[in-house]
Amino acid sequence: MVGEIEPLKALQEESSREEIISRILAEYPGRILDSDEHFYRLRKTPTCPGDFDQYDPPPDGKLGQGRFDTPEFPVLYGSQDLEVCVHECRVAAEDEMYIATLVPQRRLKLLNLAEPLWEENT
Repeated sequence: MVGEIEPLKALQEESSREEIISRILAEYPGRILDSDEHFYRLRKTPTCPGDFDQYDPPPDGKLGQGRFDTPEFPVLYGSQDLEVCVHECRVAAEDEMYIATLVPQRRLKLLNLAEPLWEENT
């Protein structure tokens, strides 16, 4: 998908955030990730690649640089598709990349934010 997703972009406006979150939860398709499934987390040049914590949500100095995370609300980005991880992290062939395969400890409910939502023309 190319371009911006207006409902997600509208999350930046505090006055409309609650309404937009309700719409996202109602309209985006959900999926359950069971504890026997895995997903990938890519890190570009982590400070200590062998440290498991490097594959958790970003460290404090990096919070707020993603689409949904803020310093008050860290978000772990991952995908079951390794190619999506590489694309989303905007890495180049010369970058030093590390991939972790993660398994949730309990069932997780996920939203597919790649699904386009129809916008009314105004």
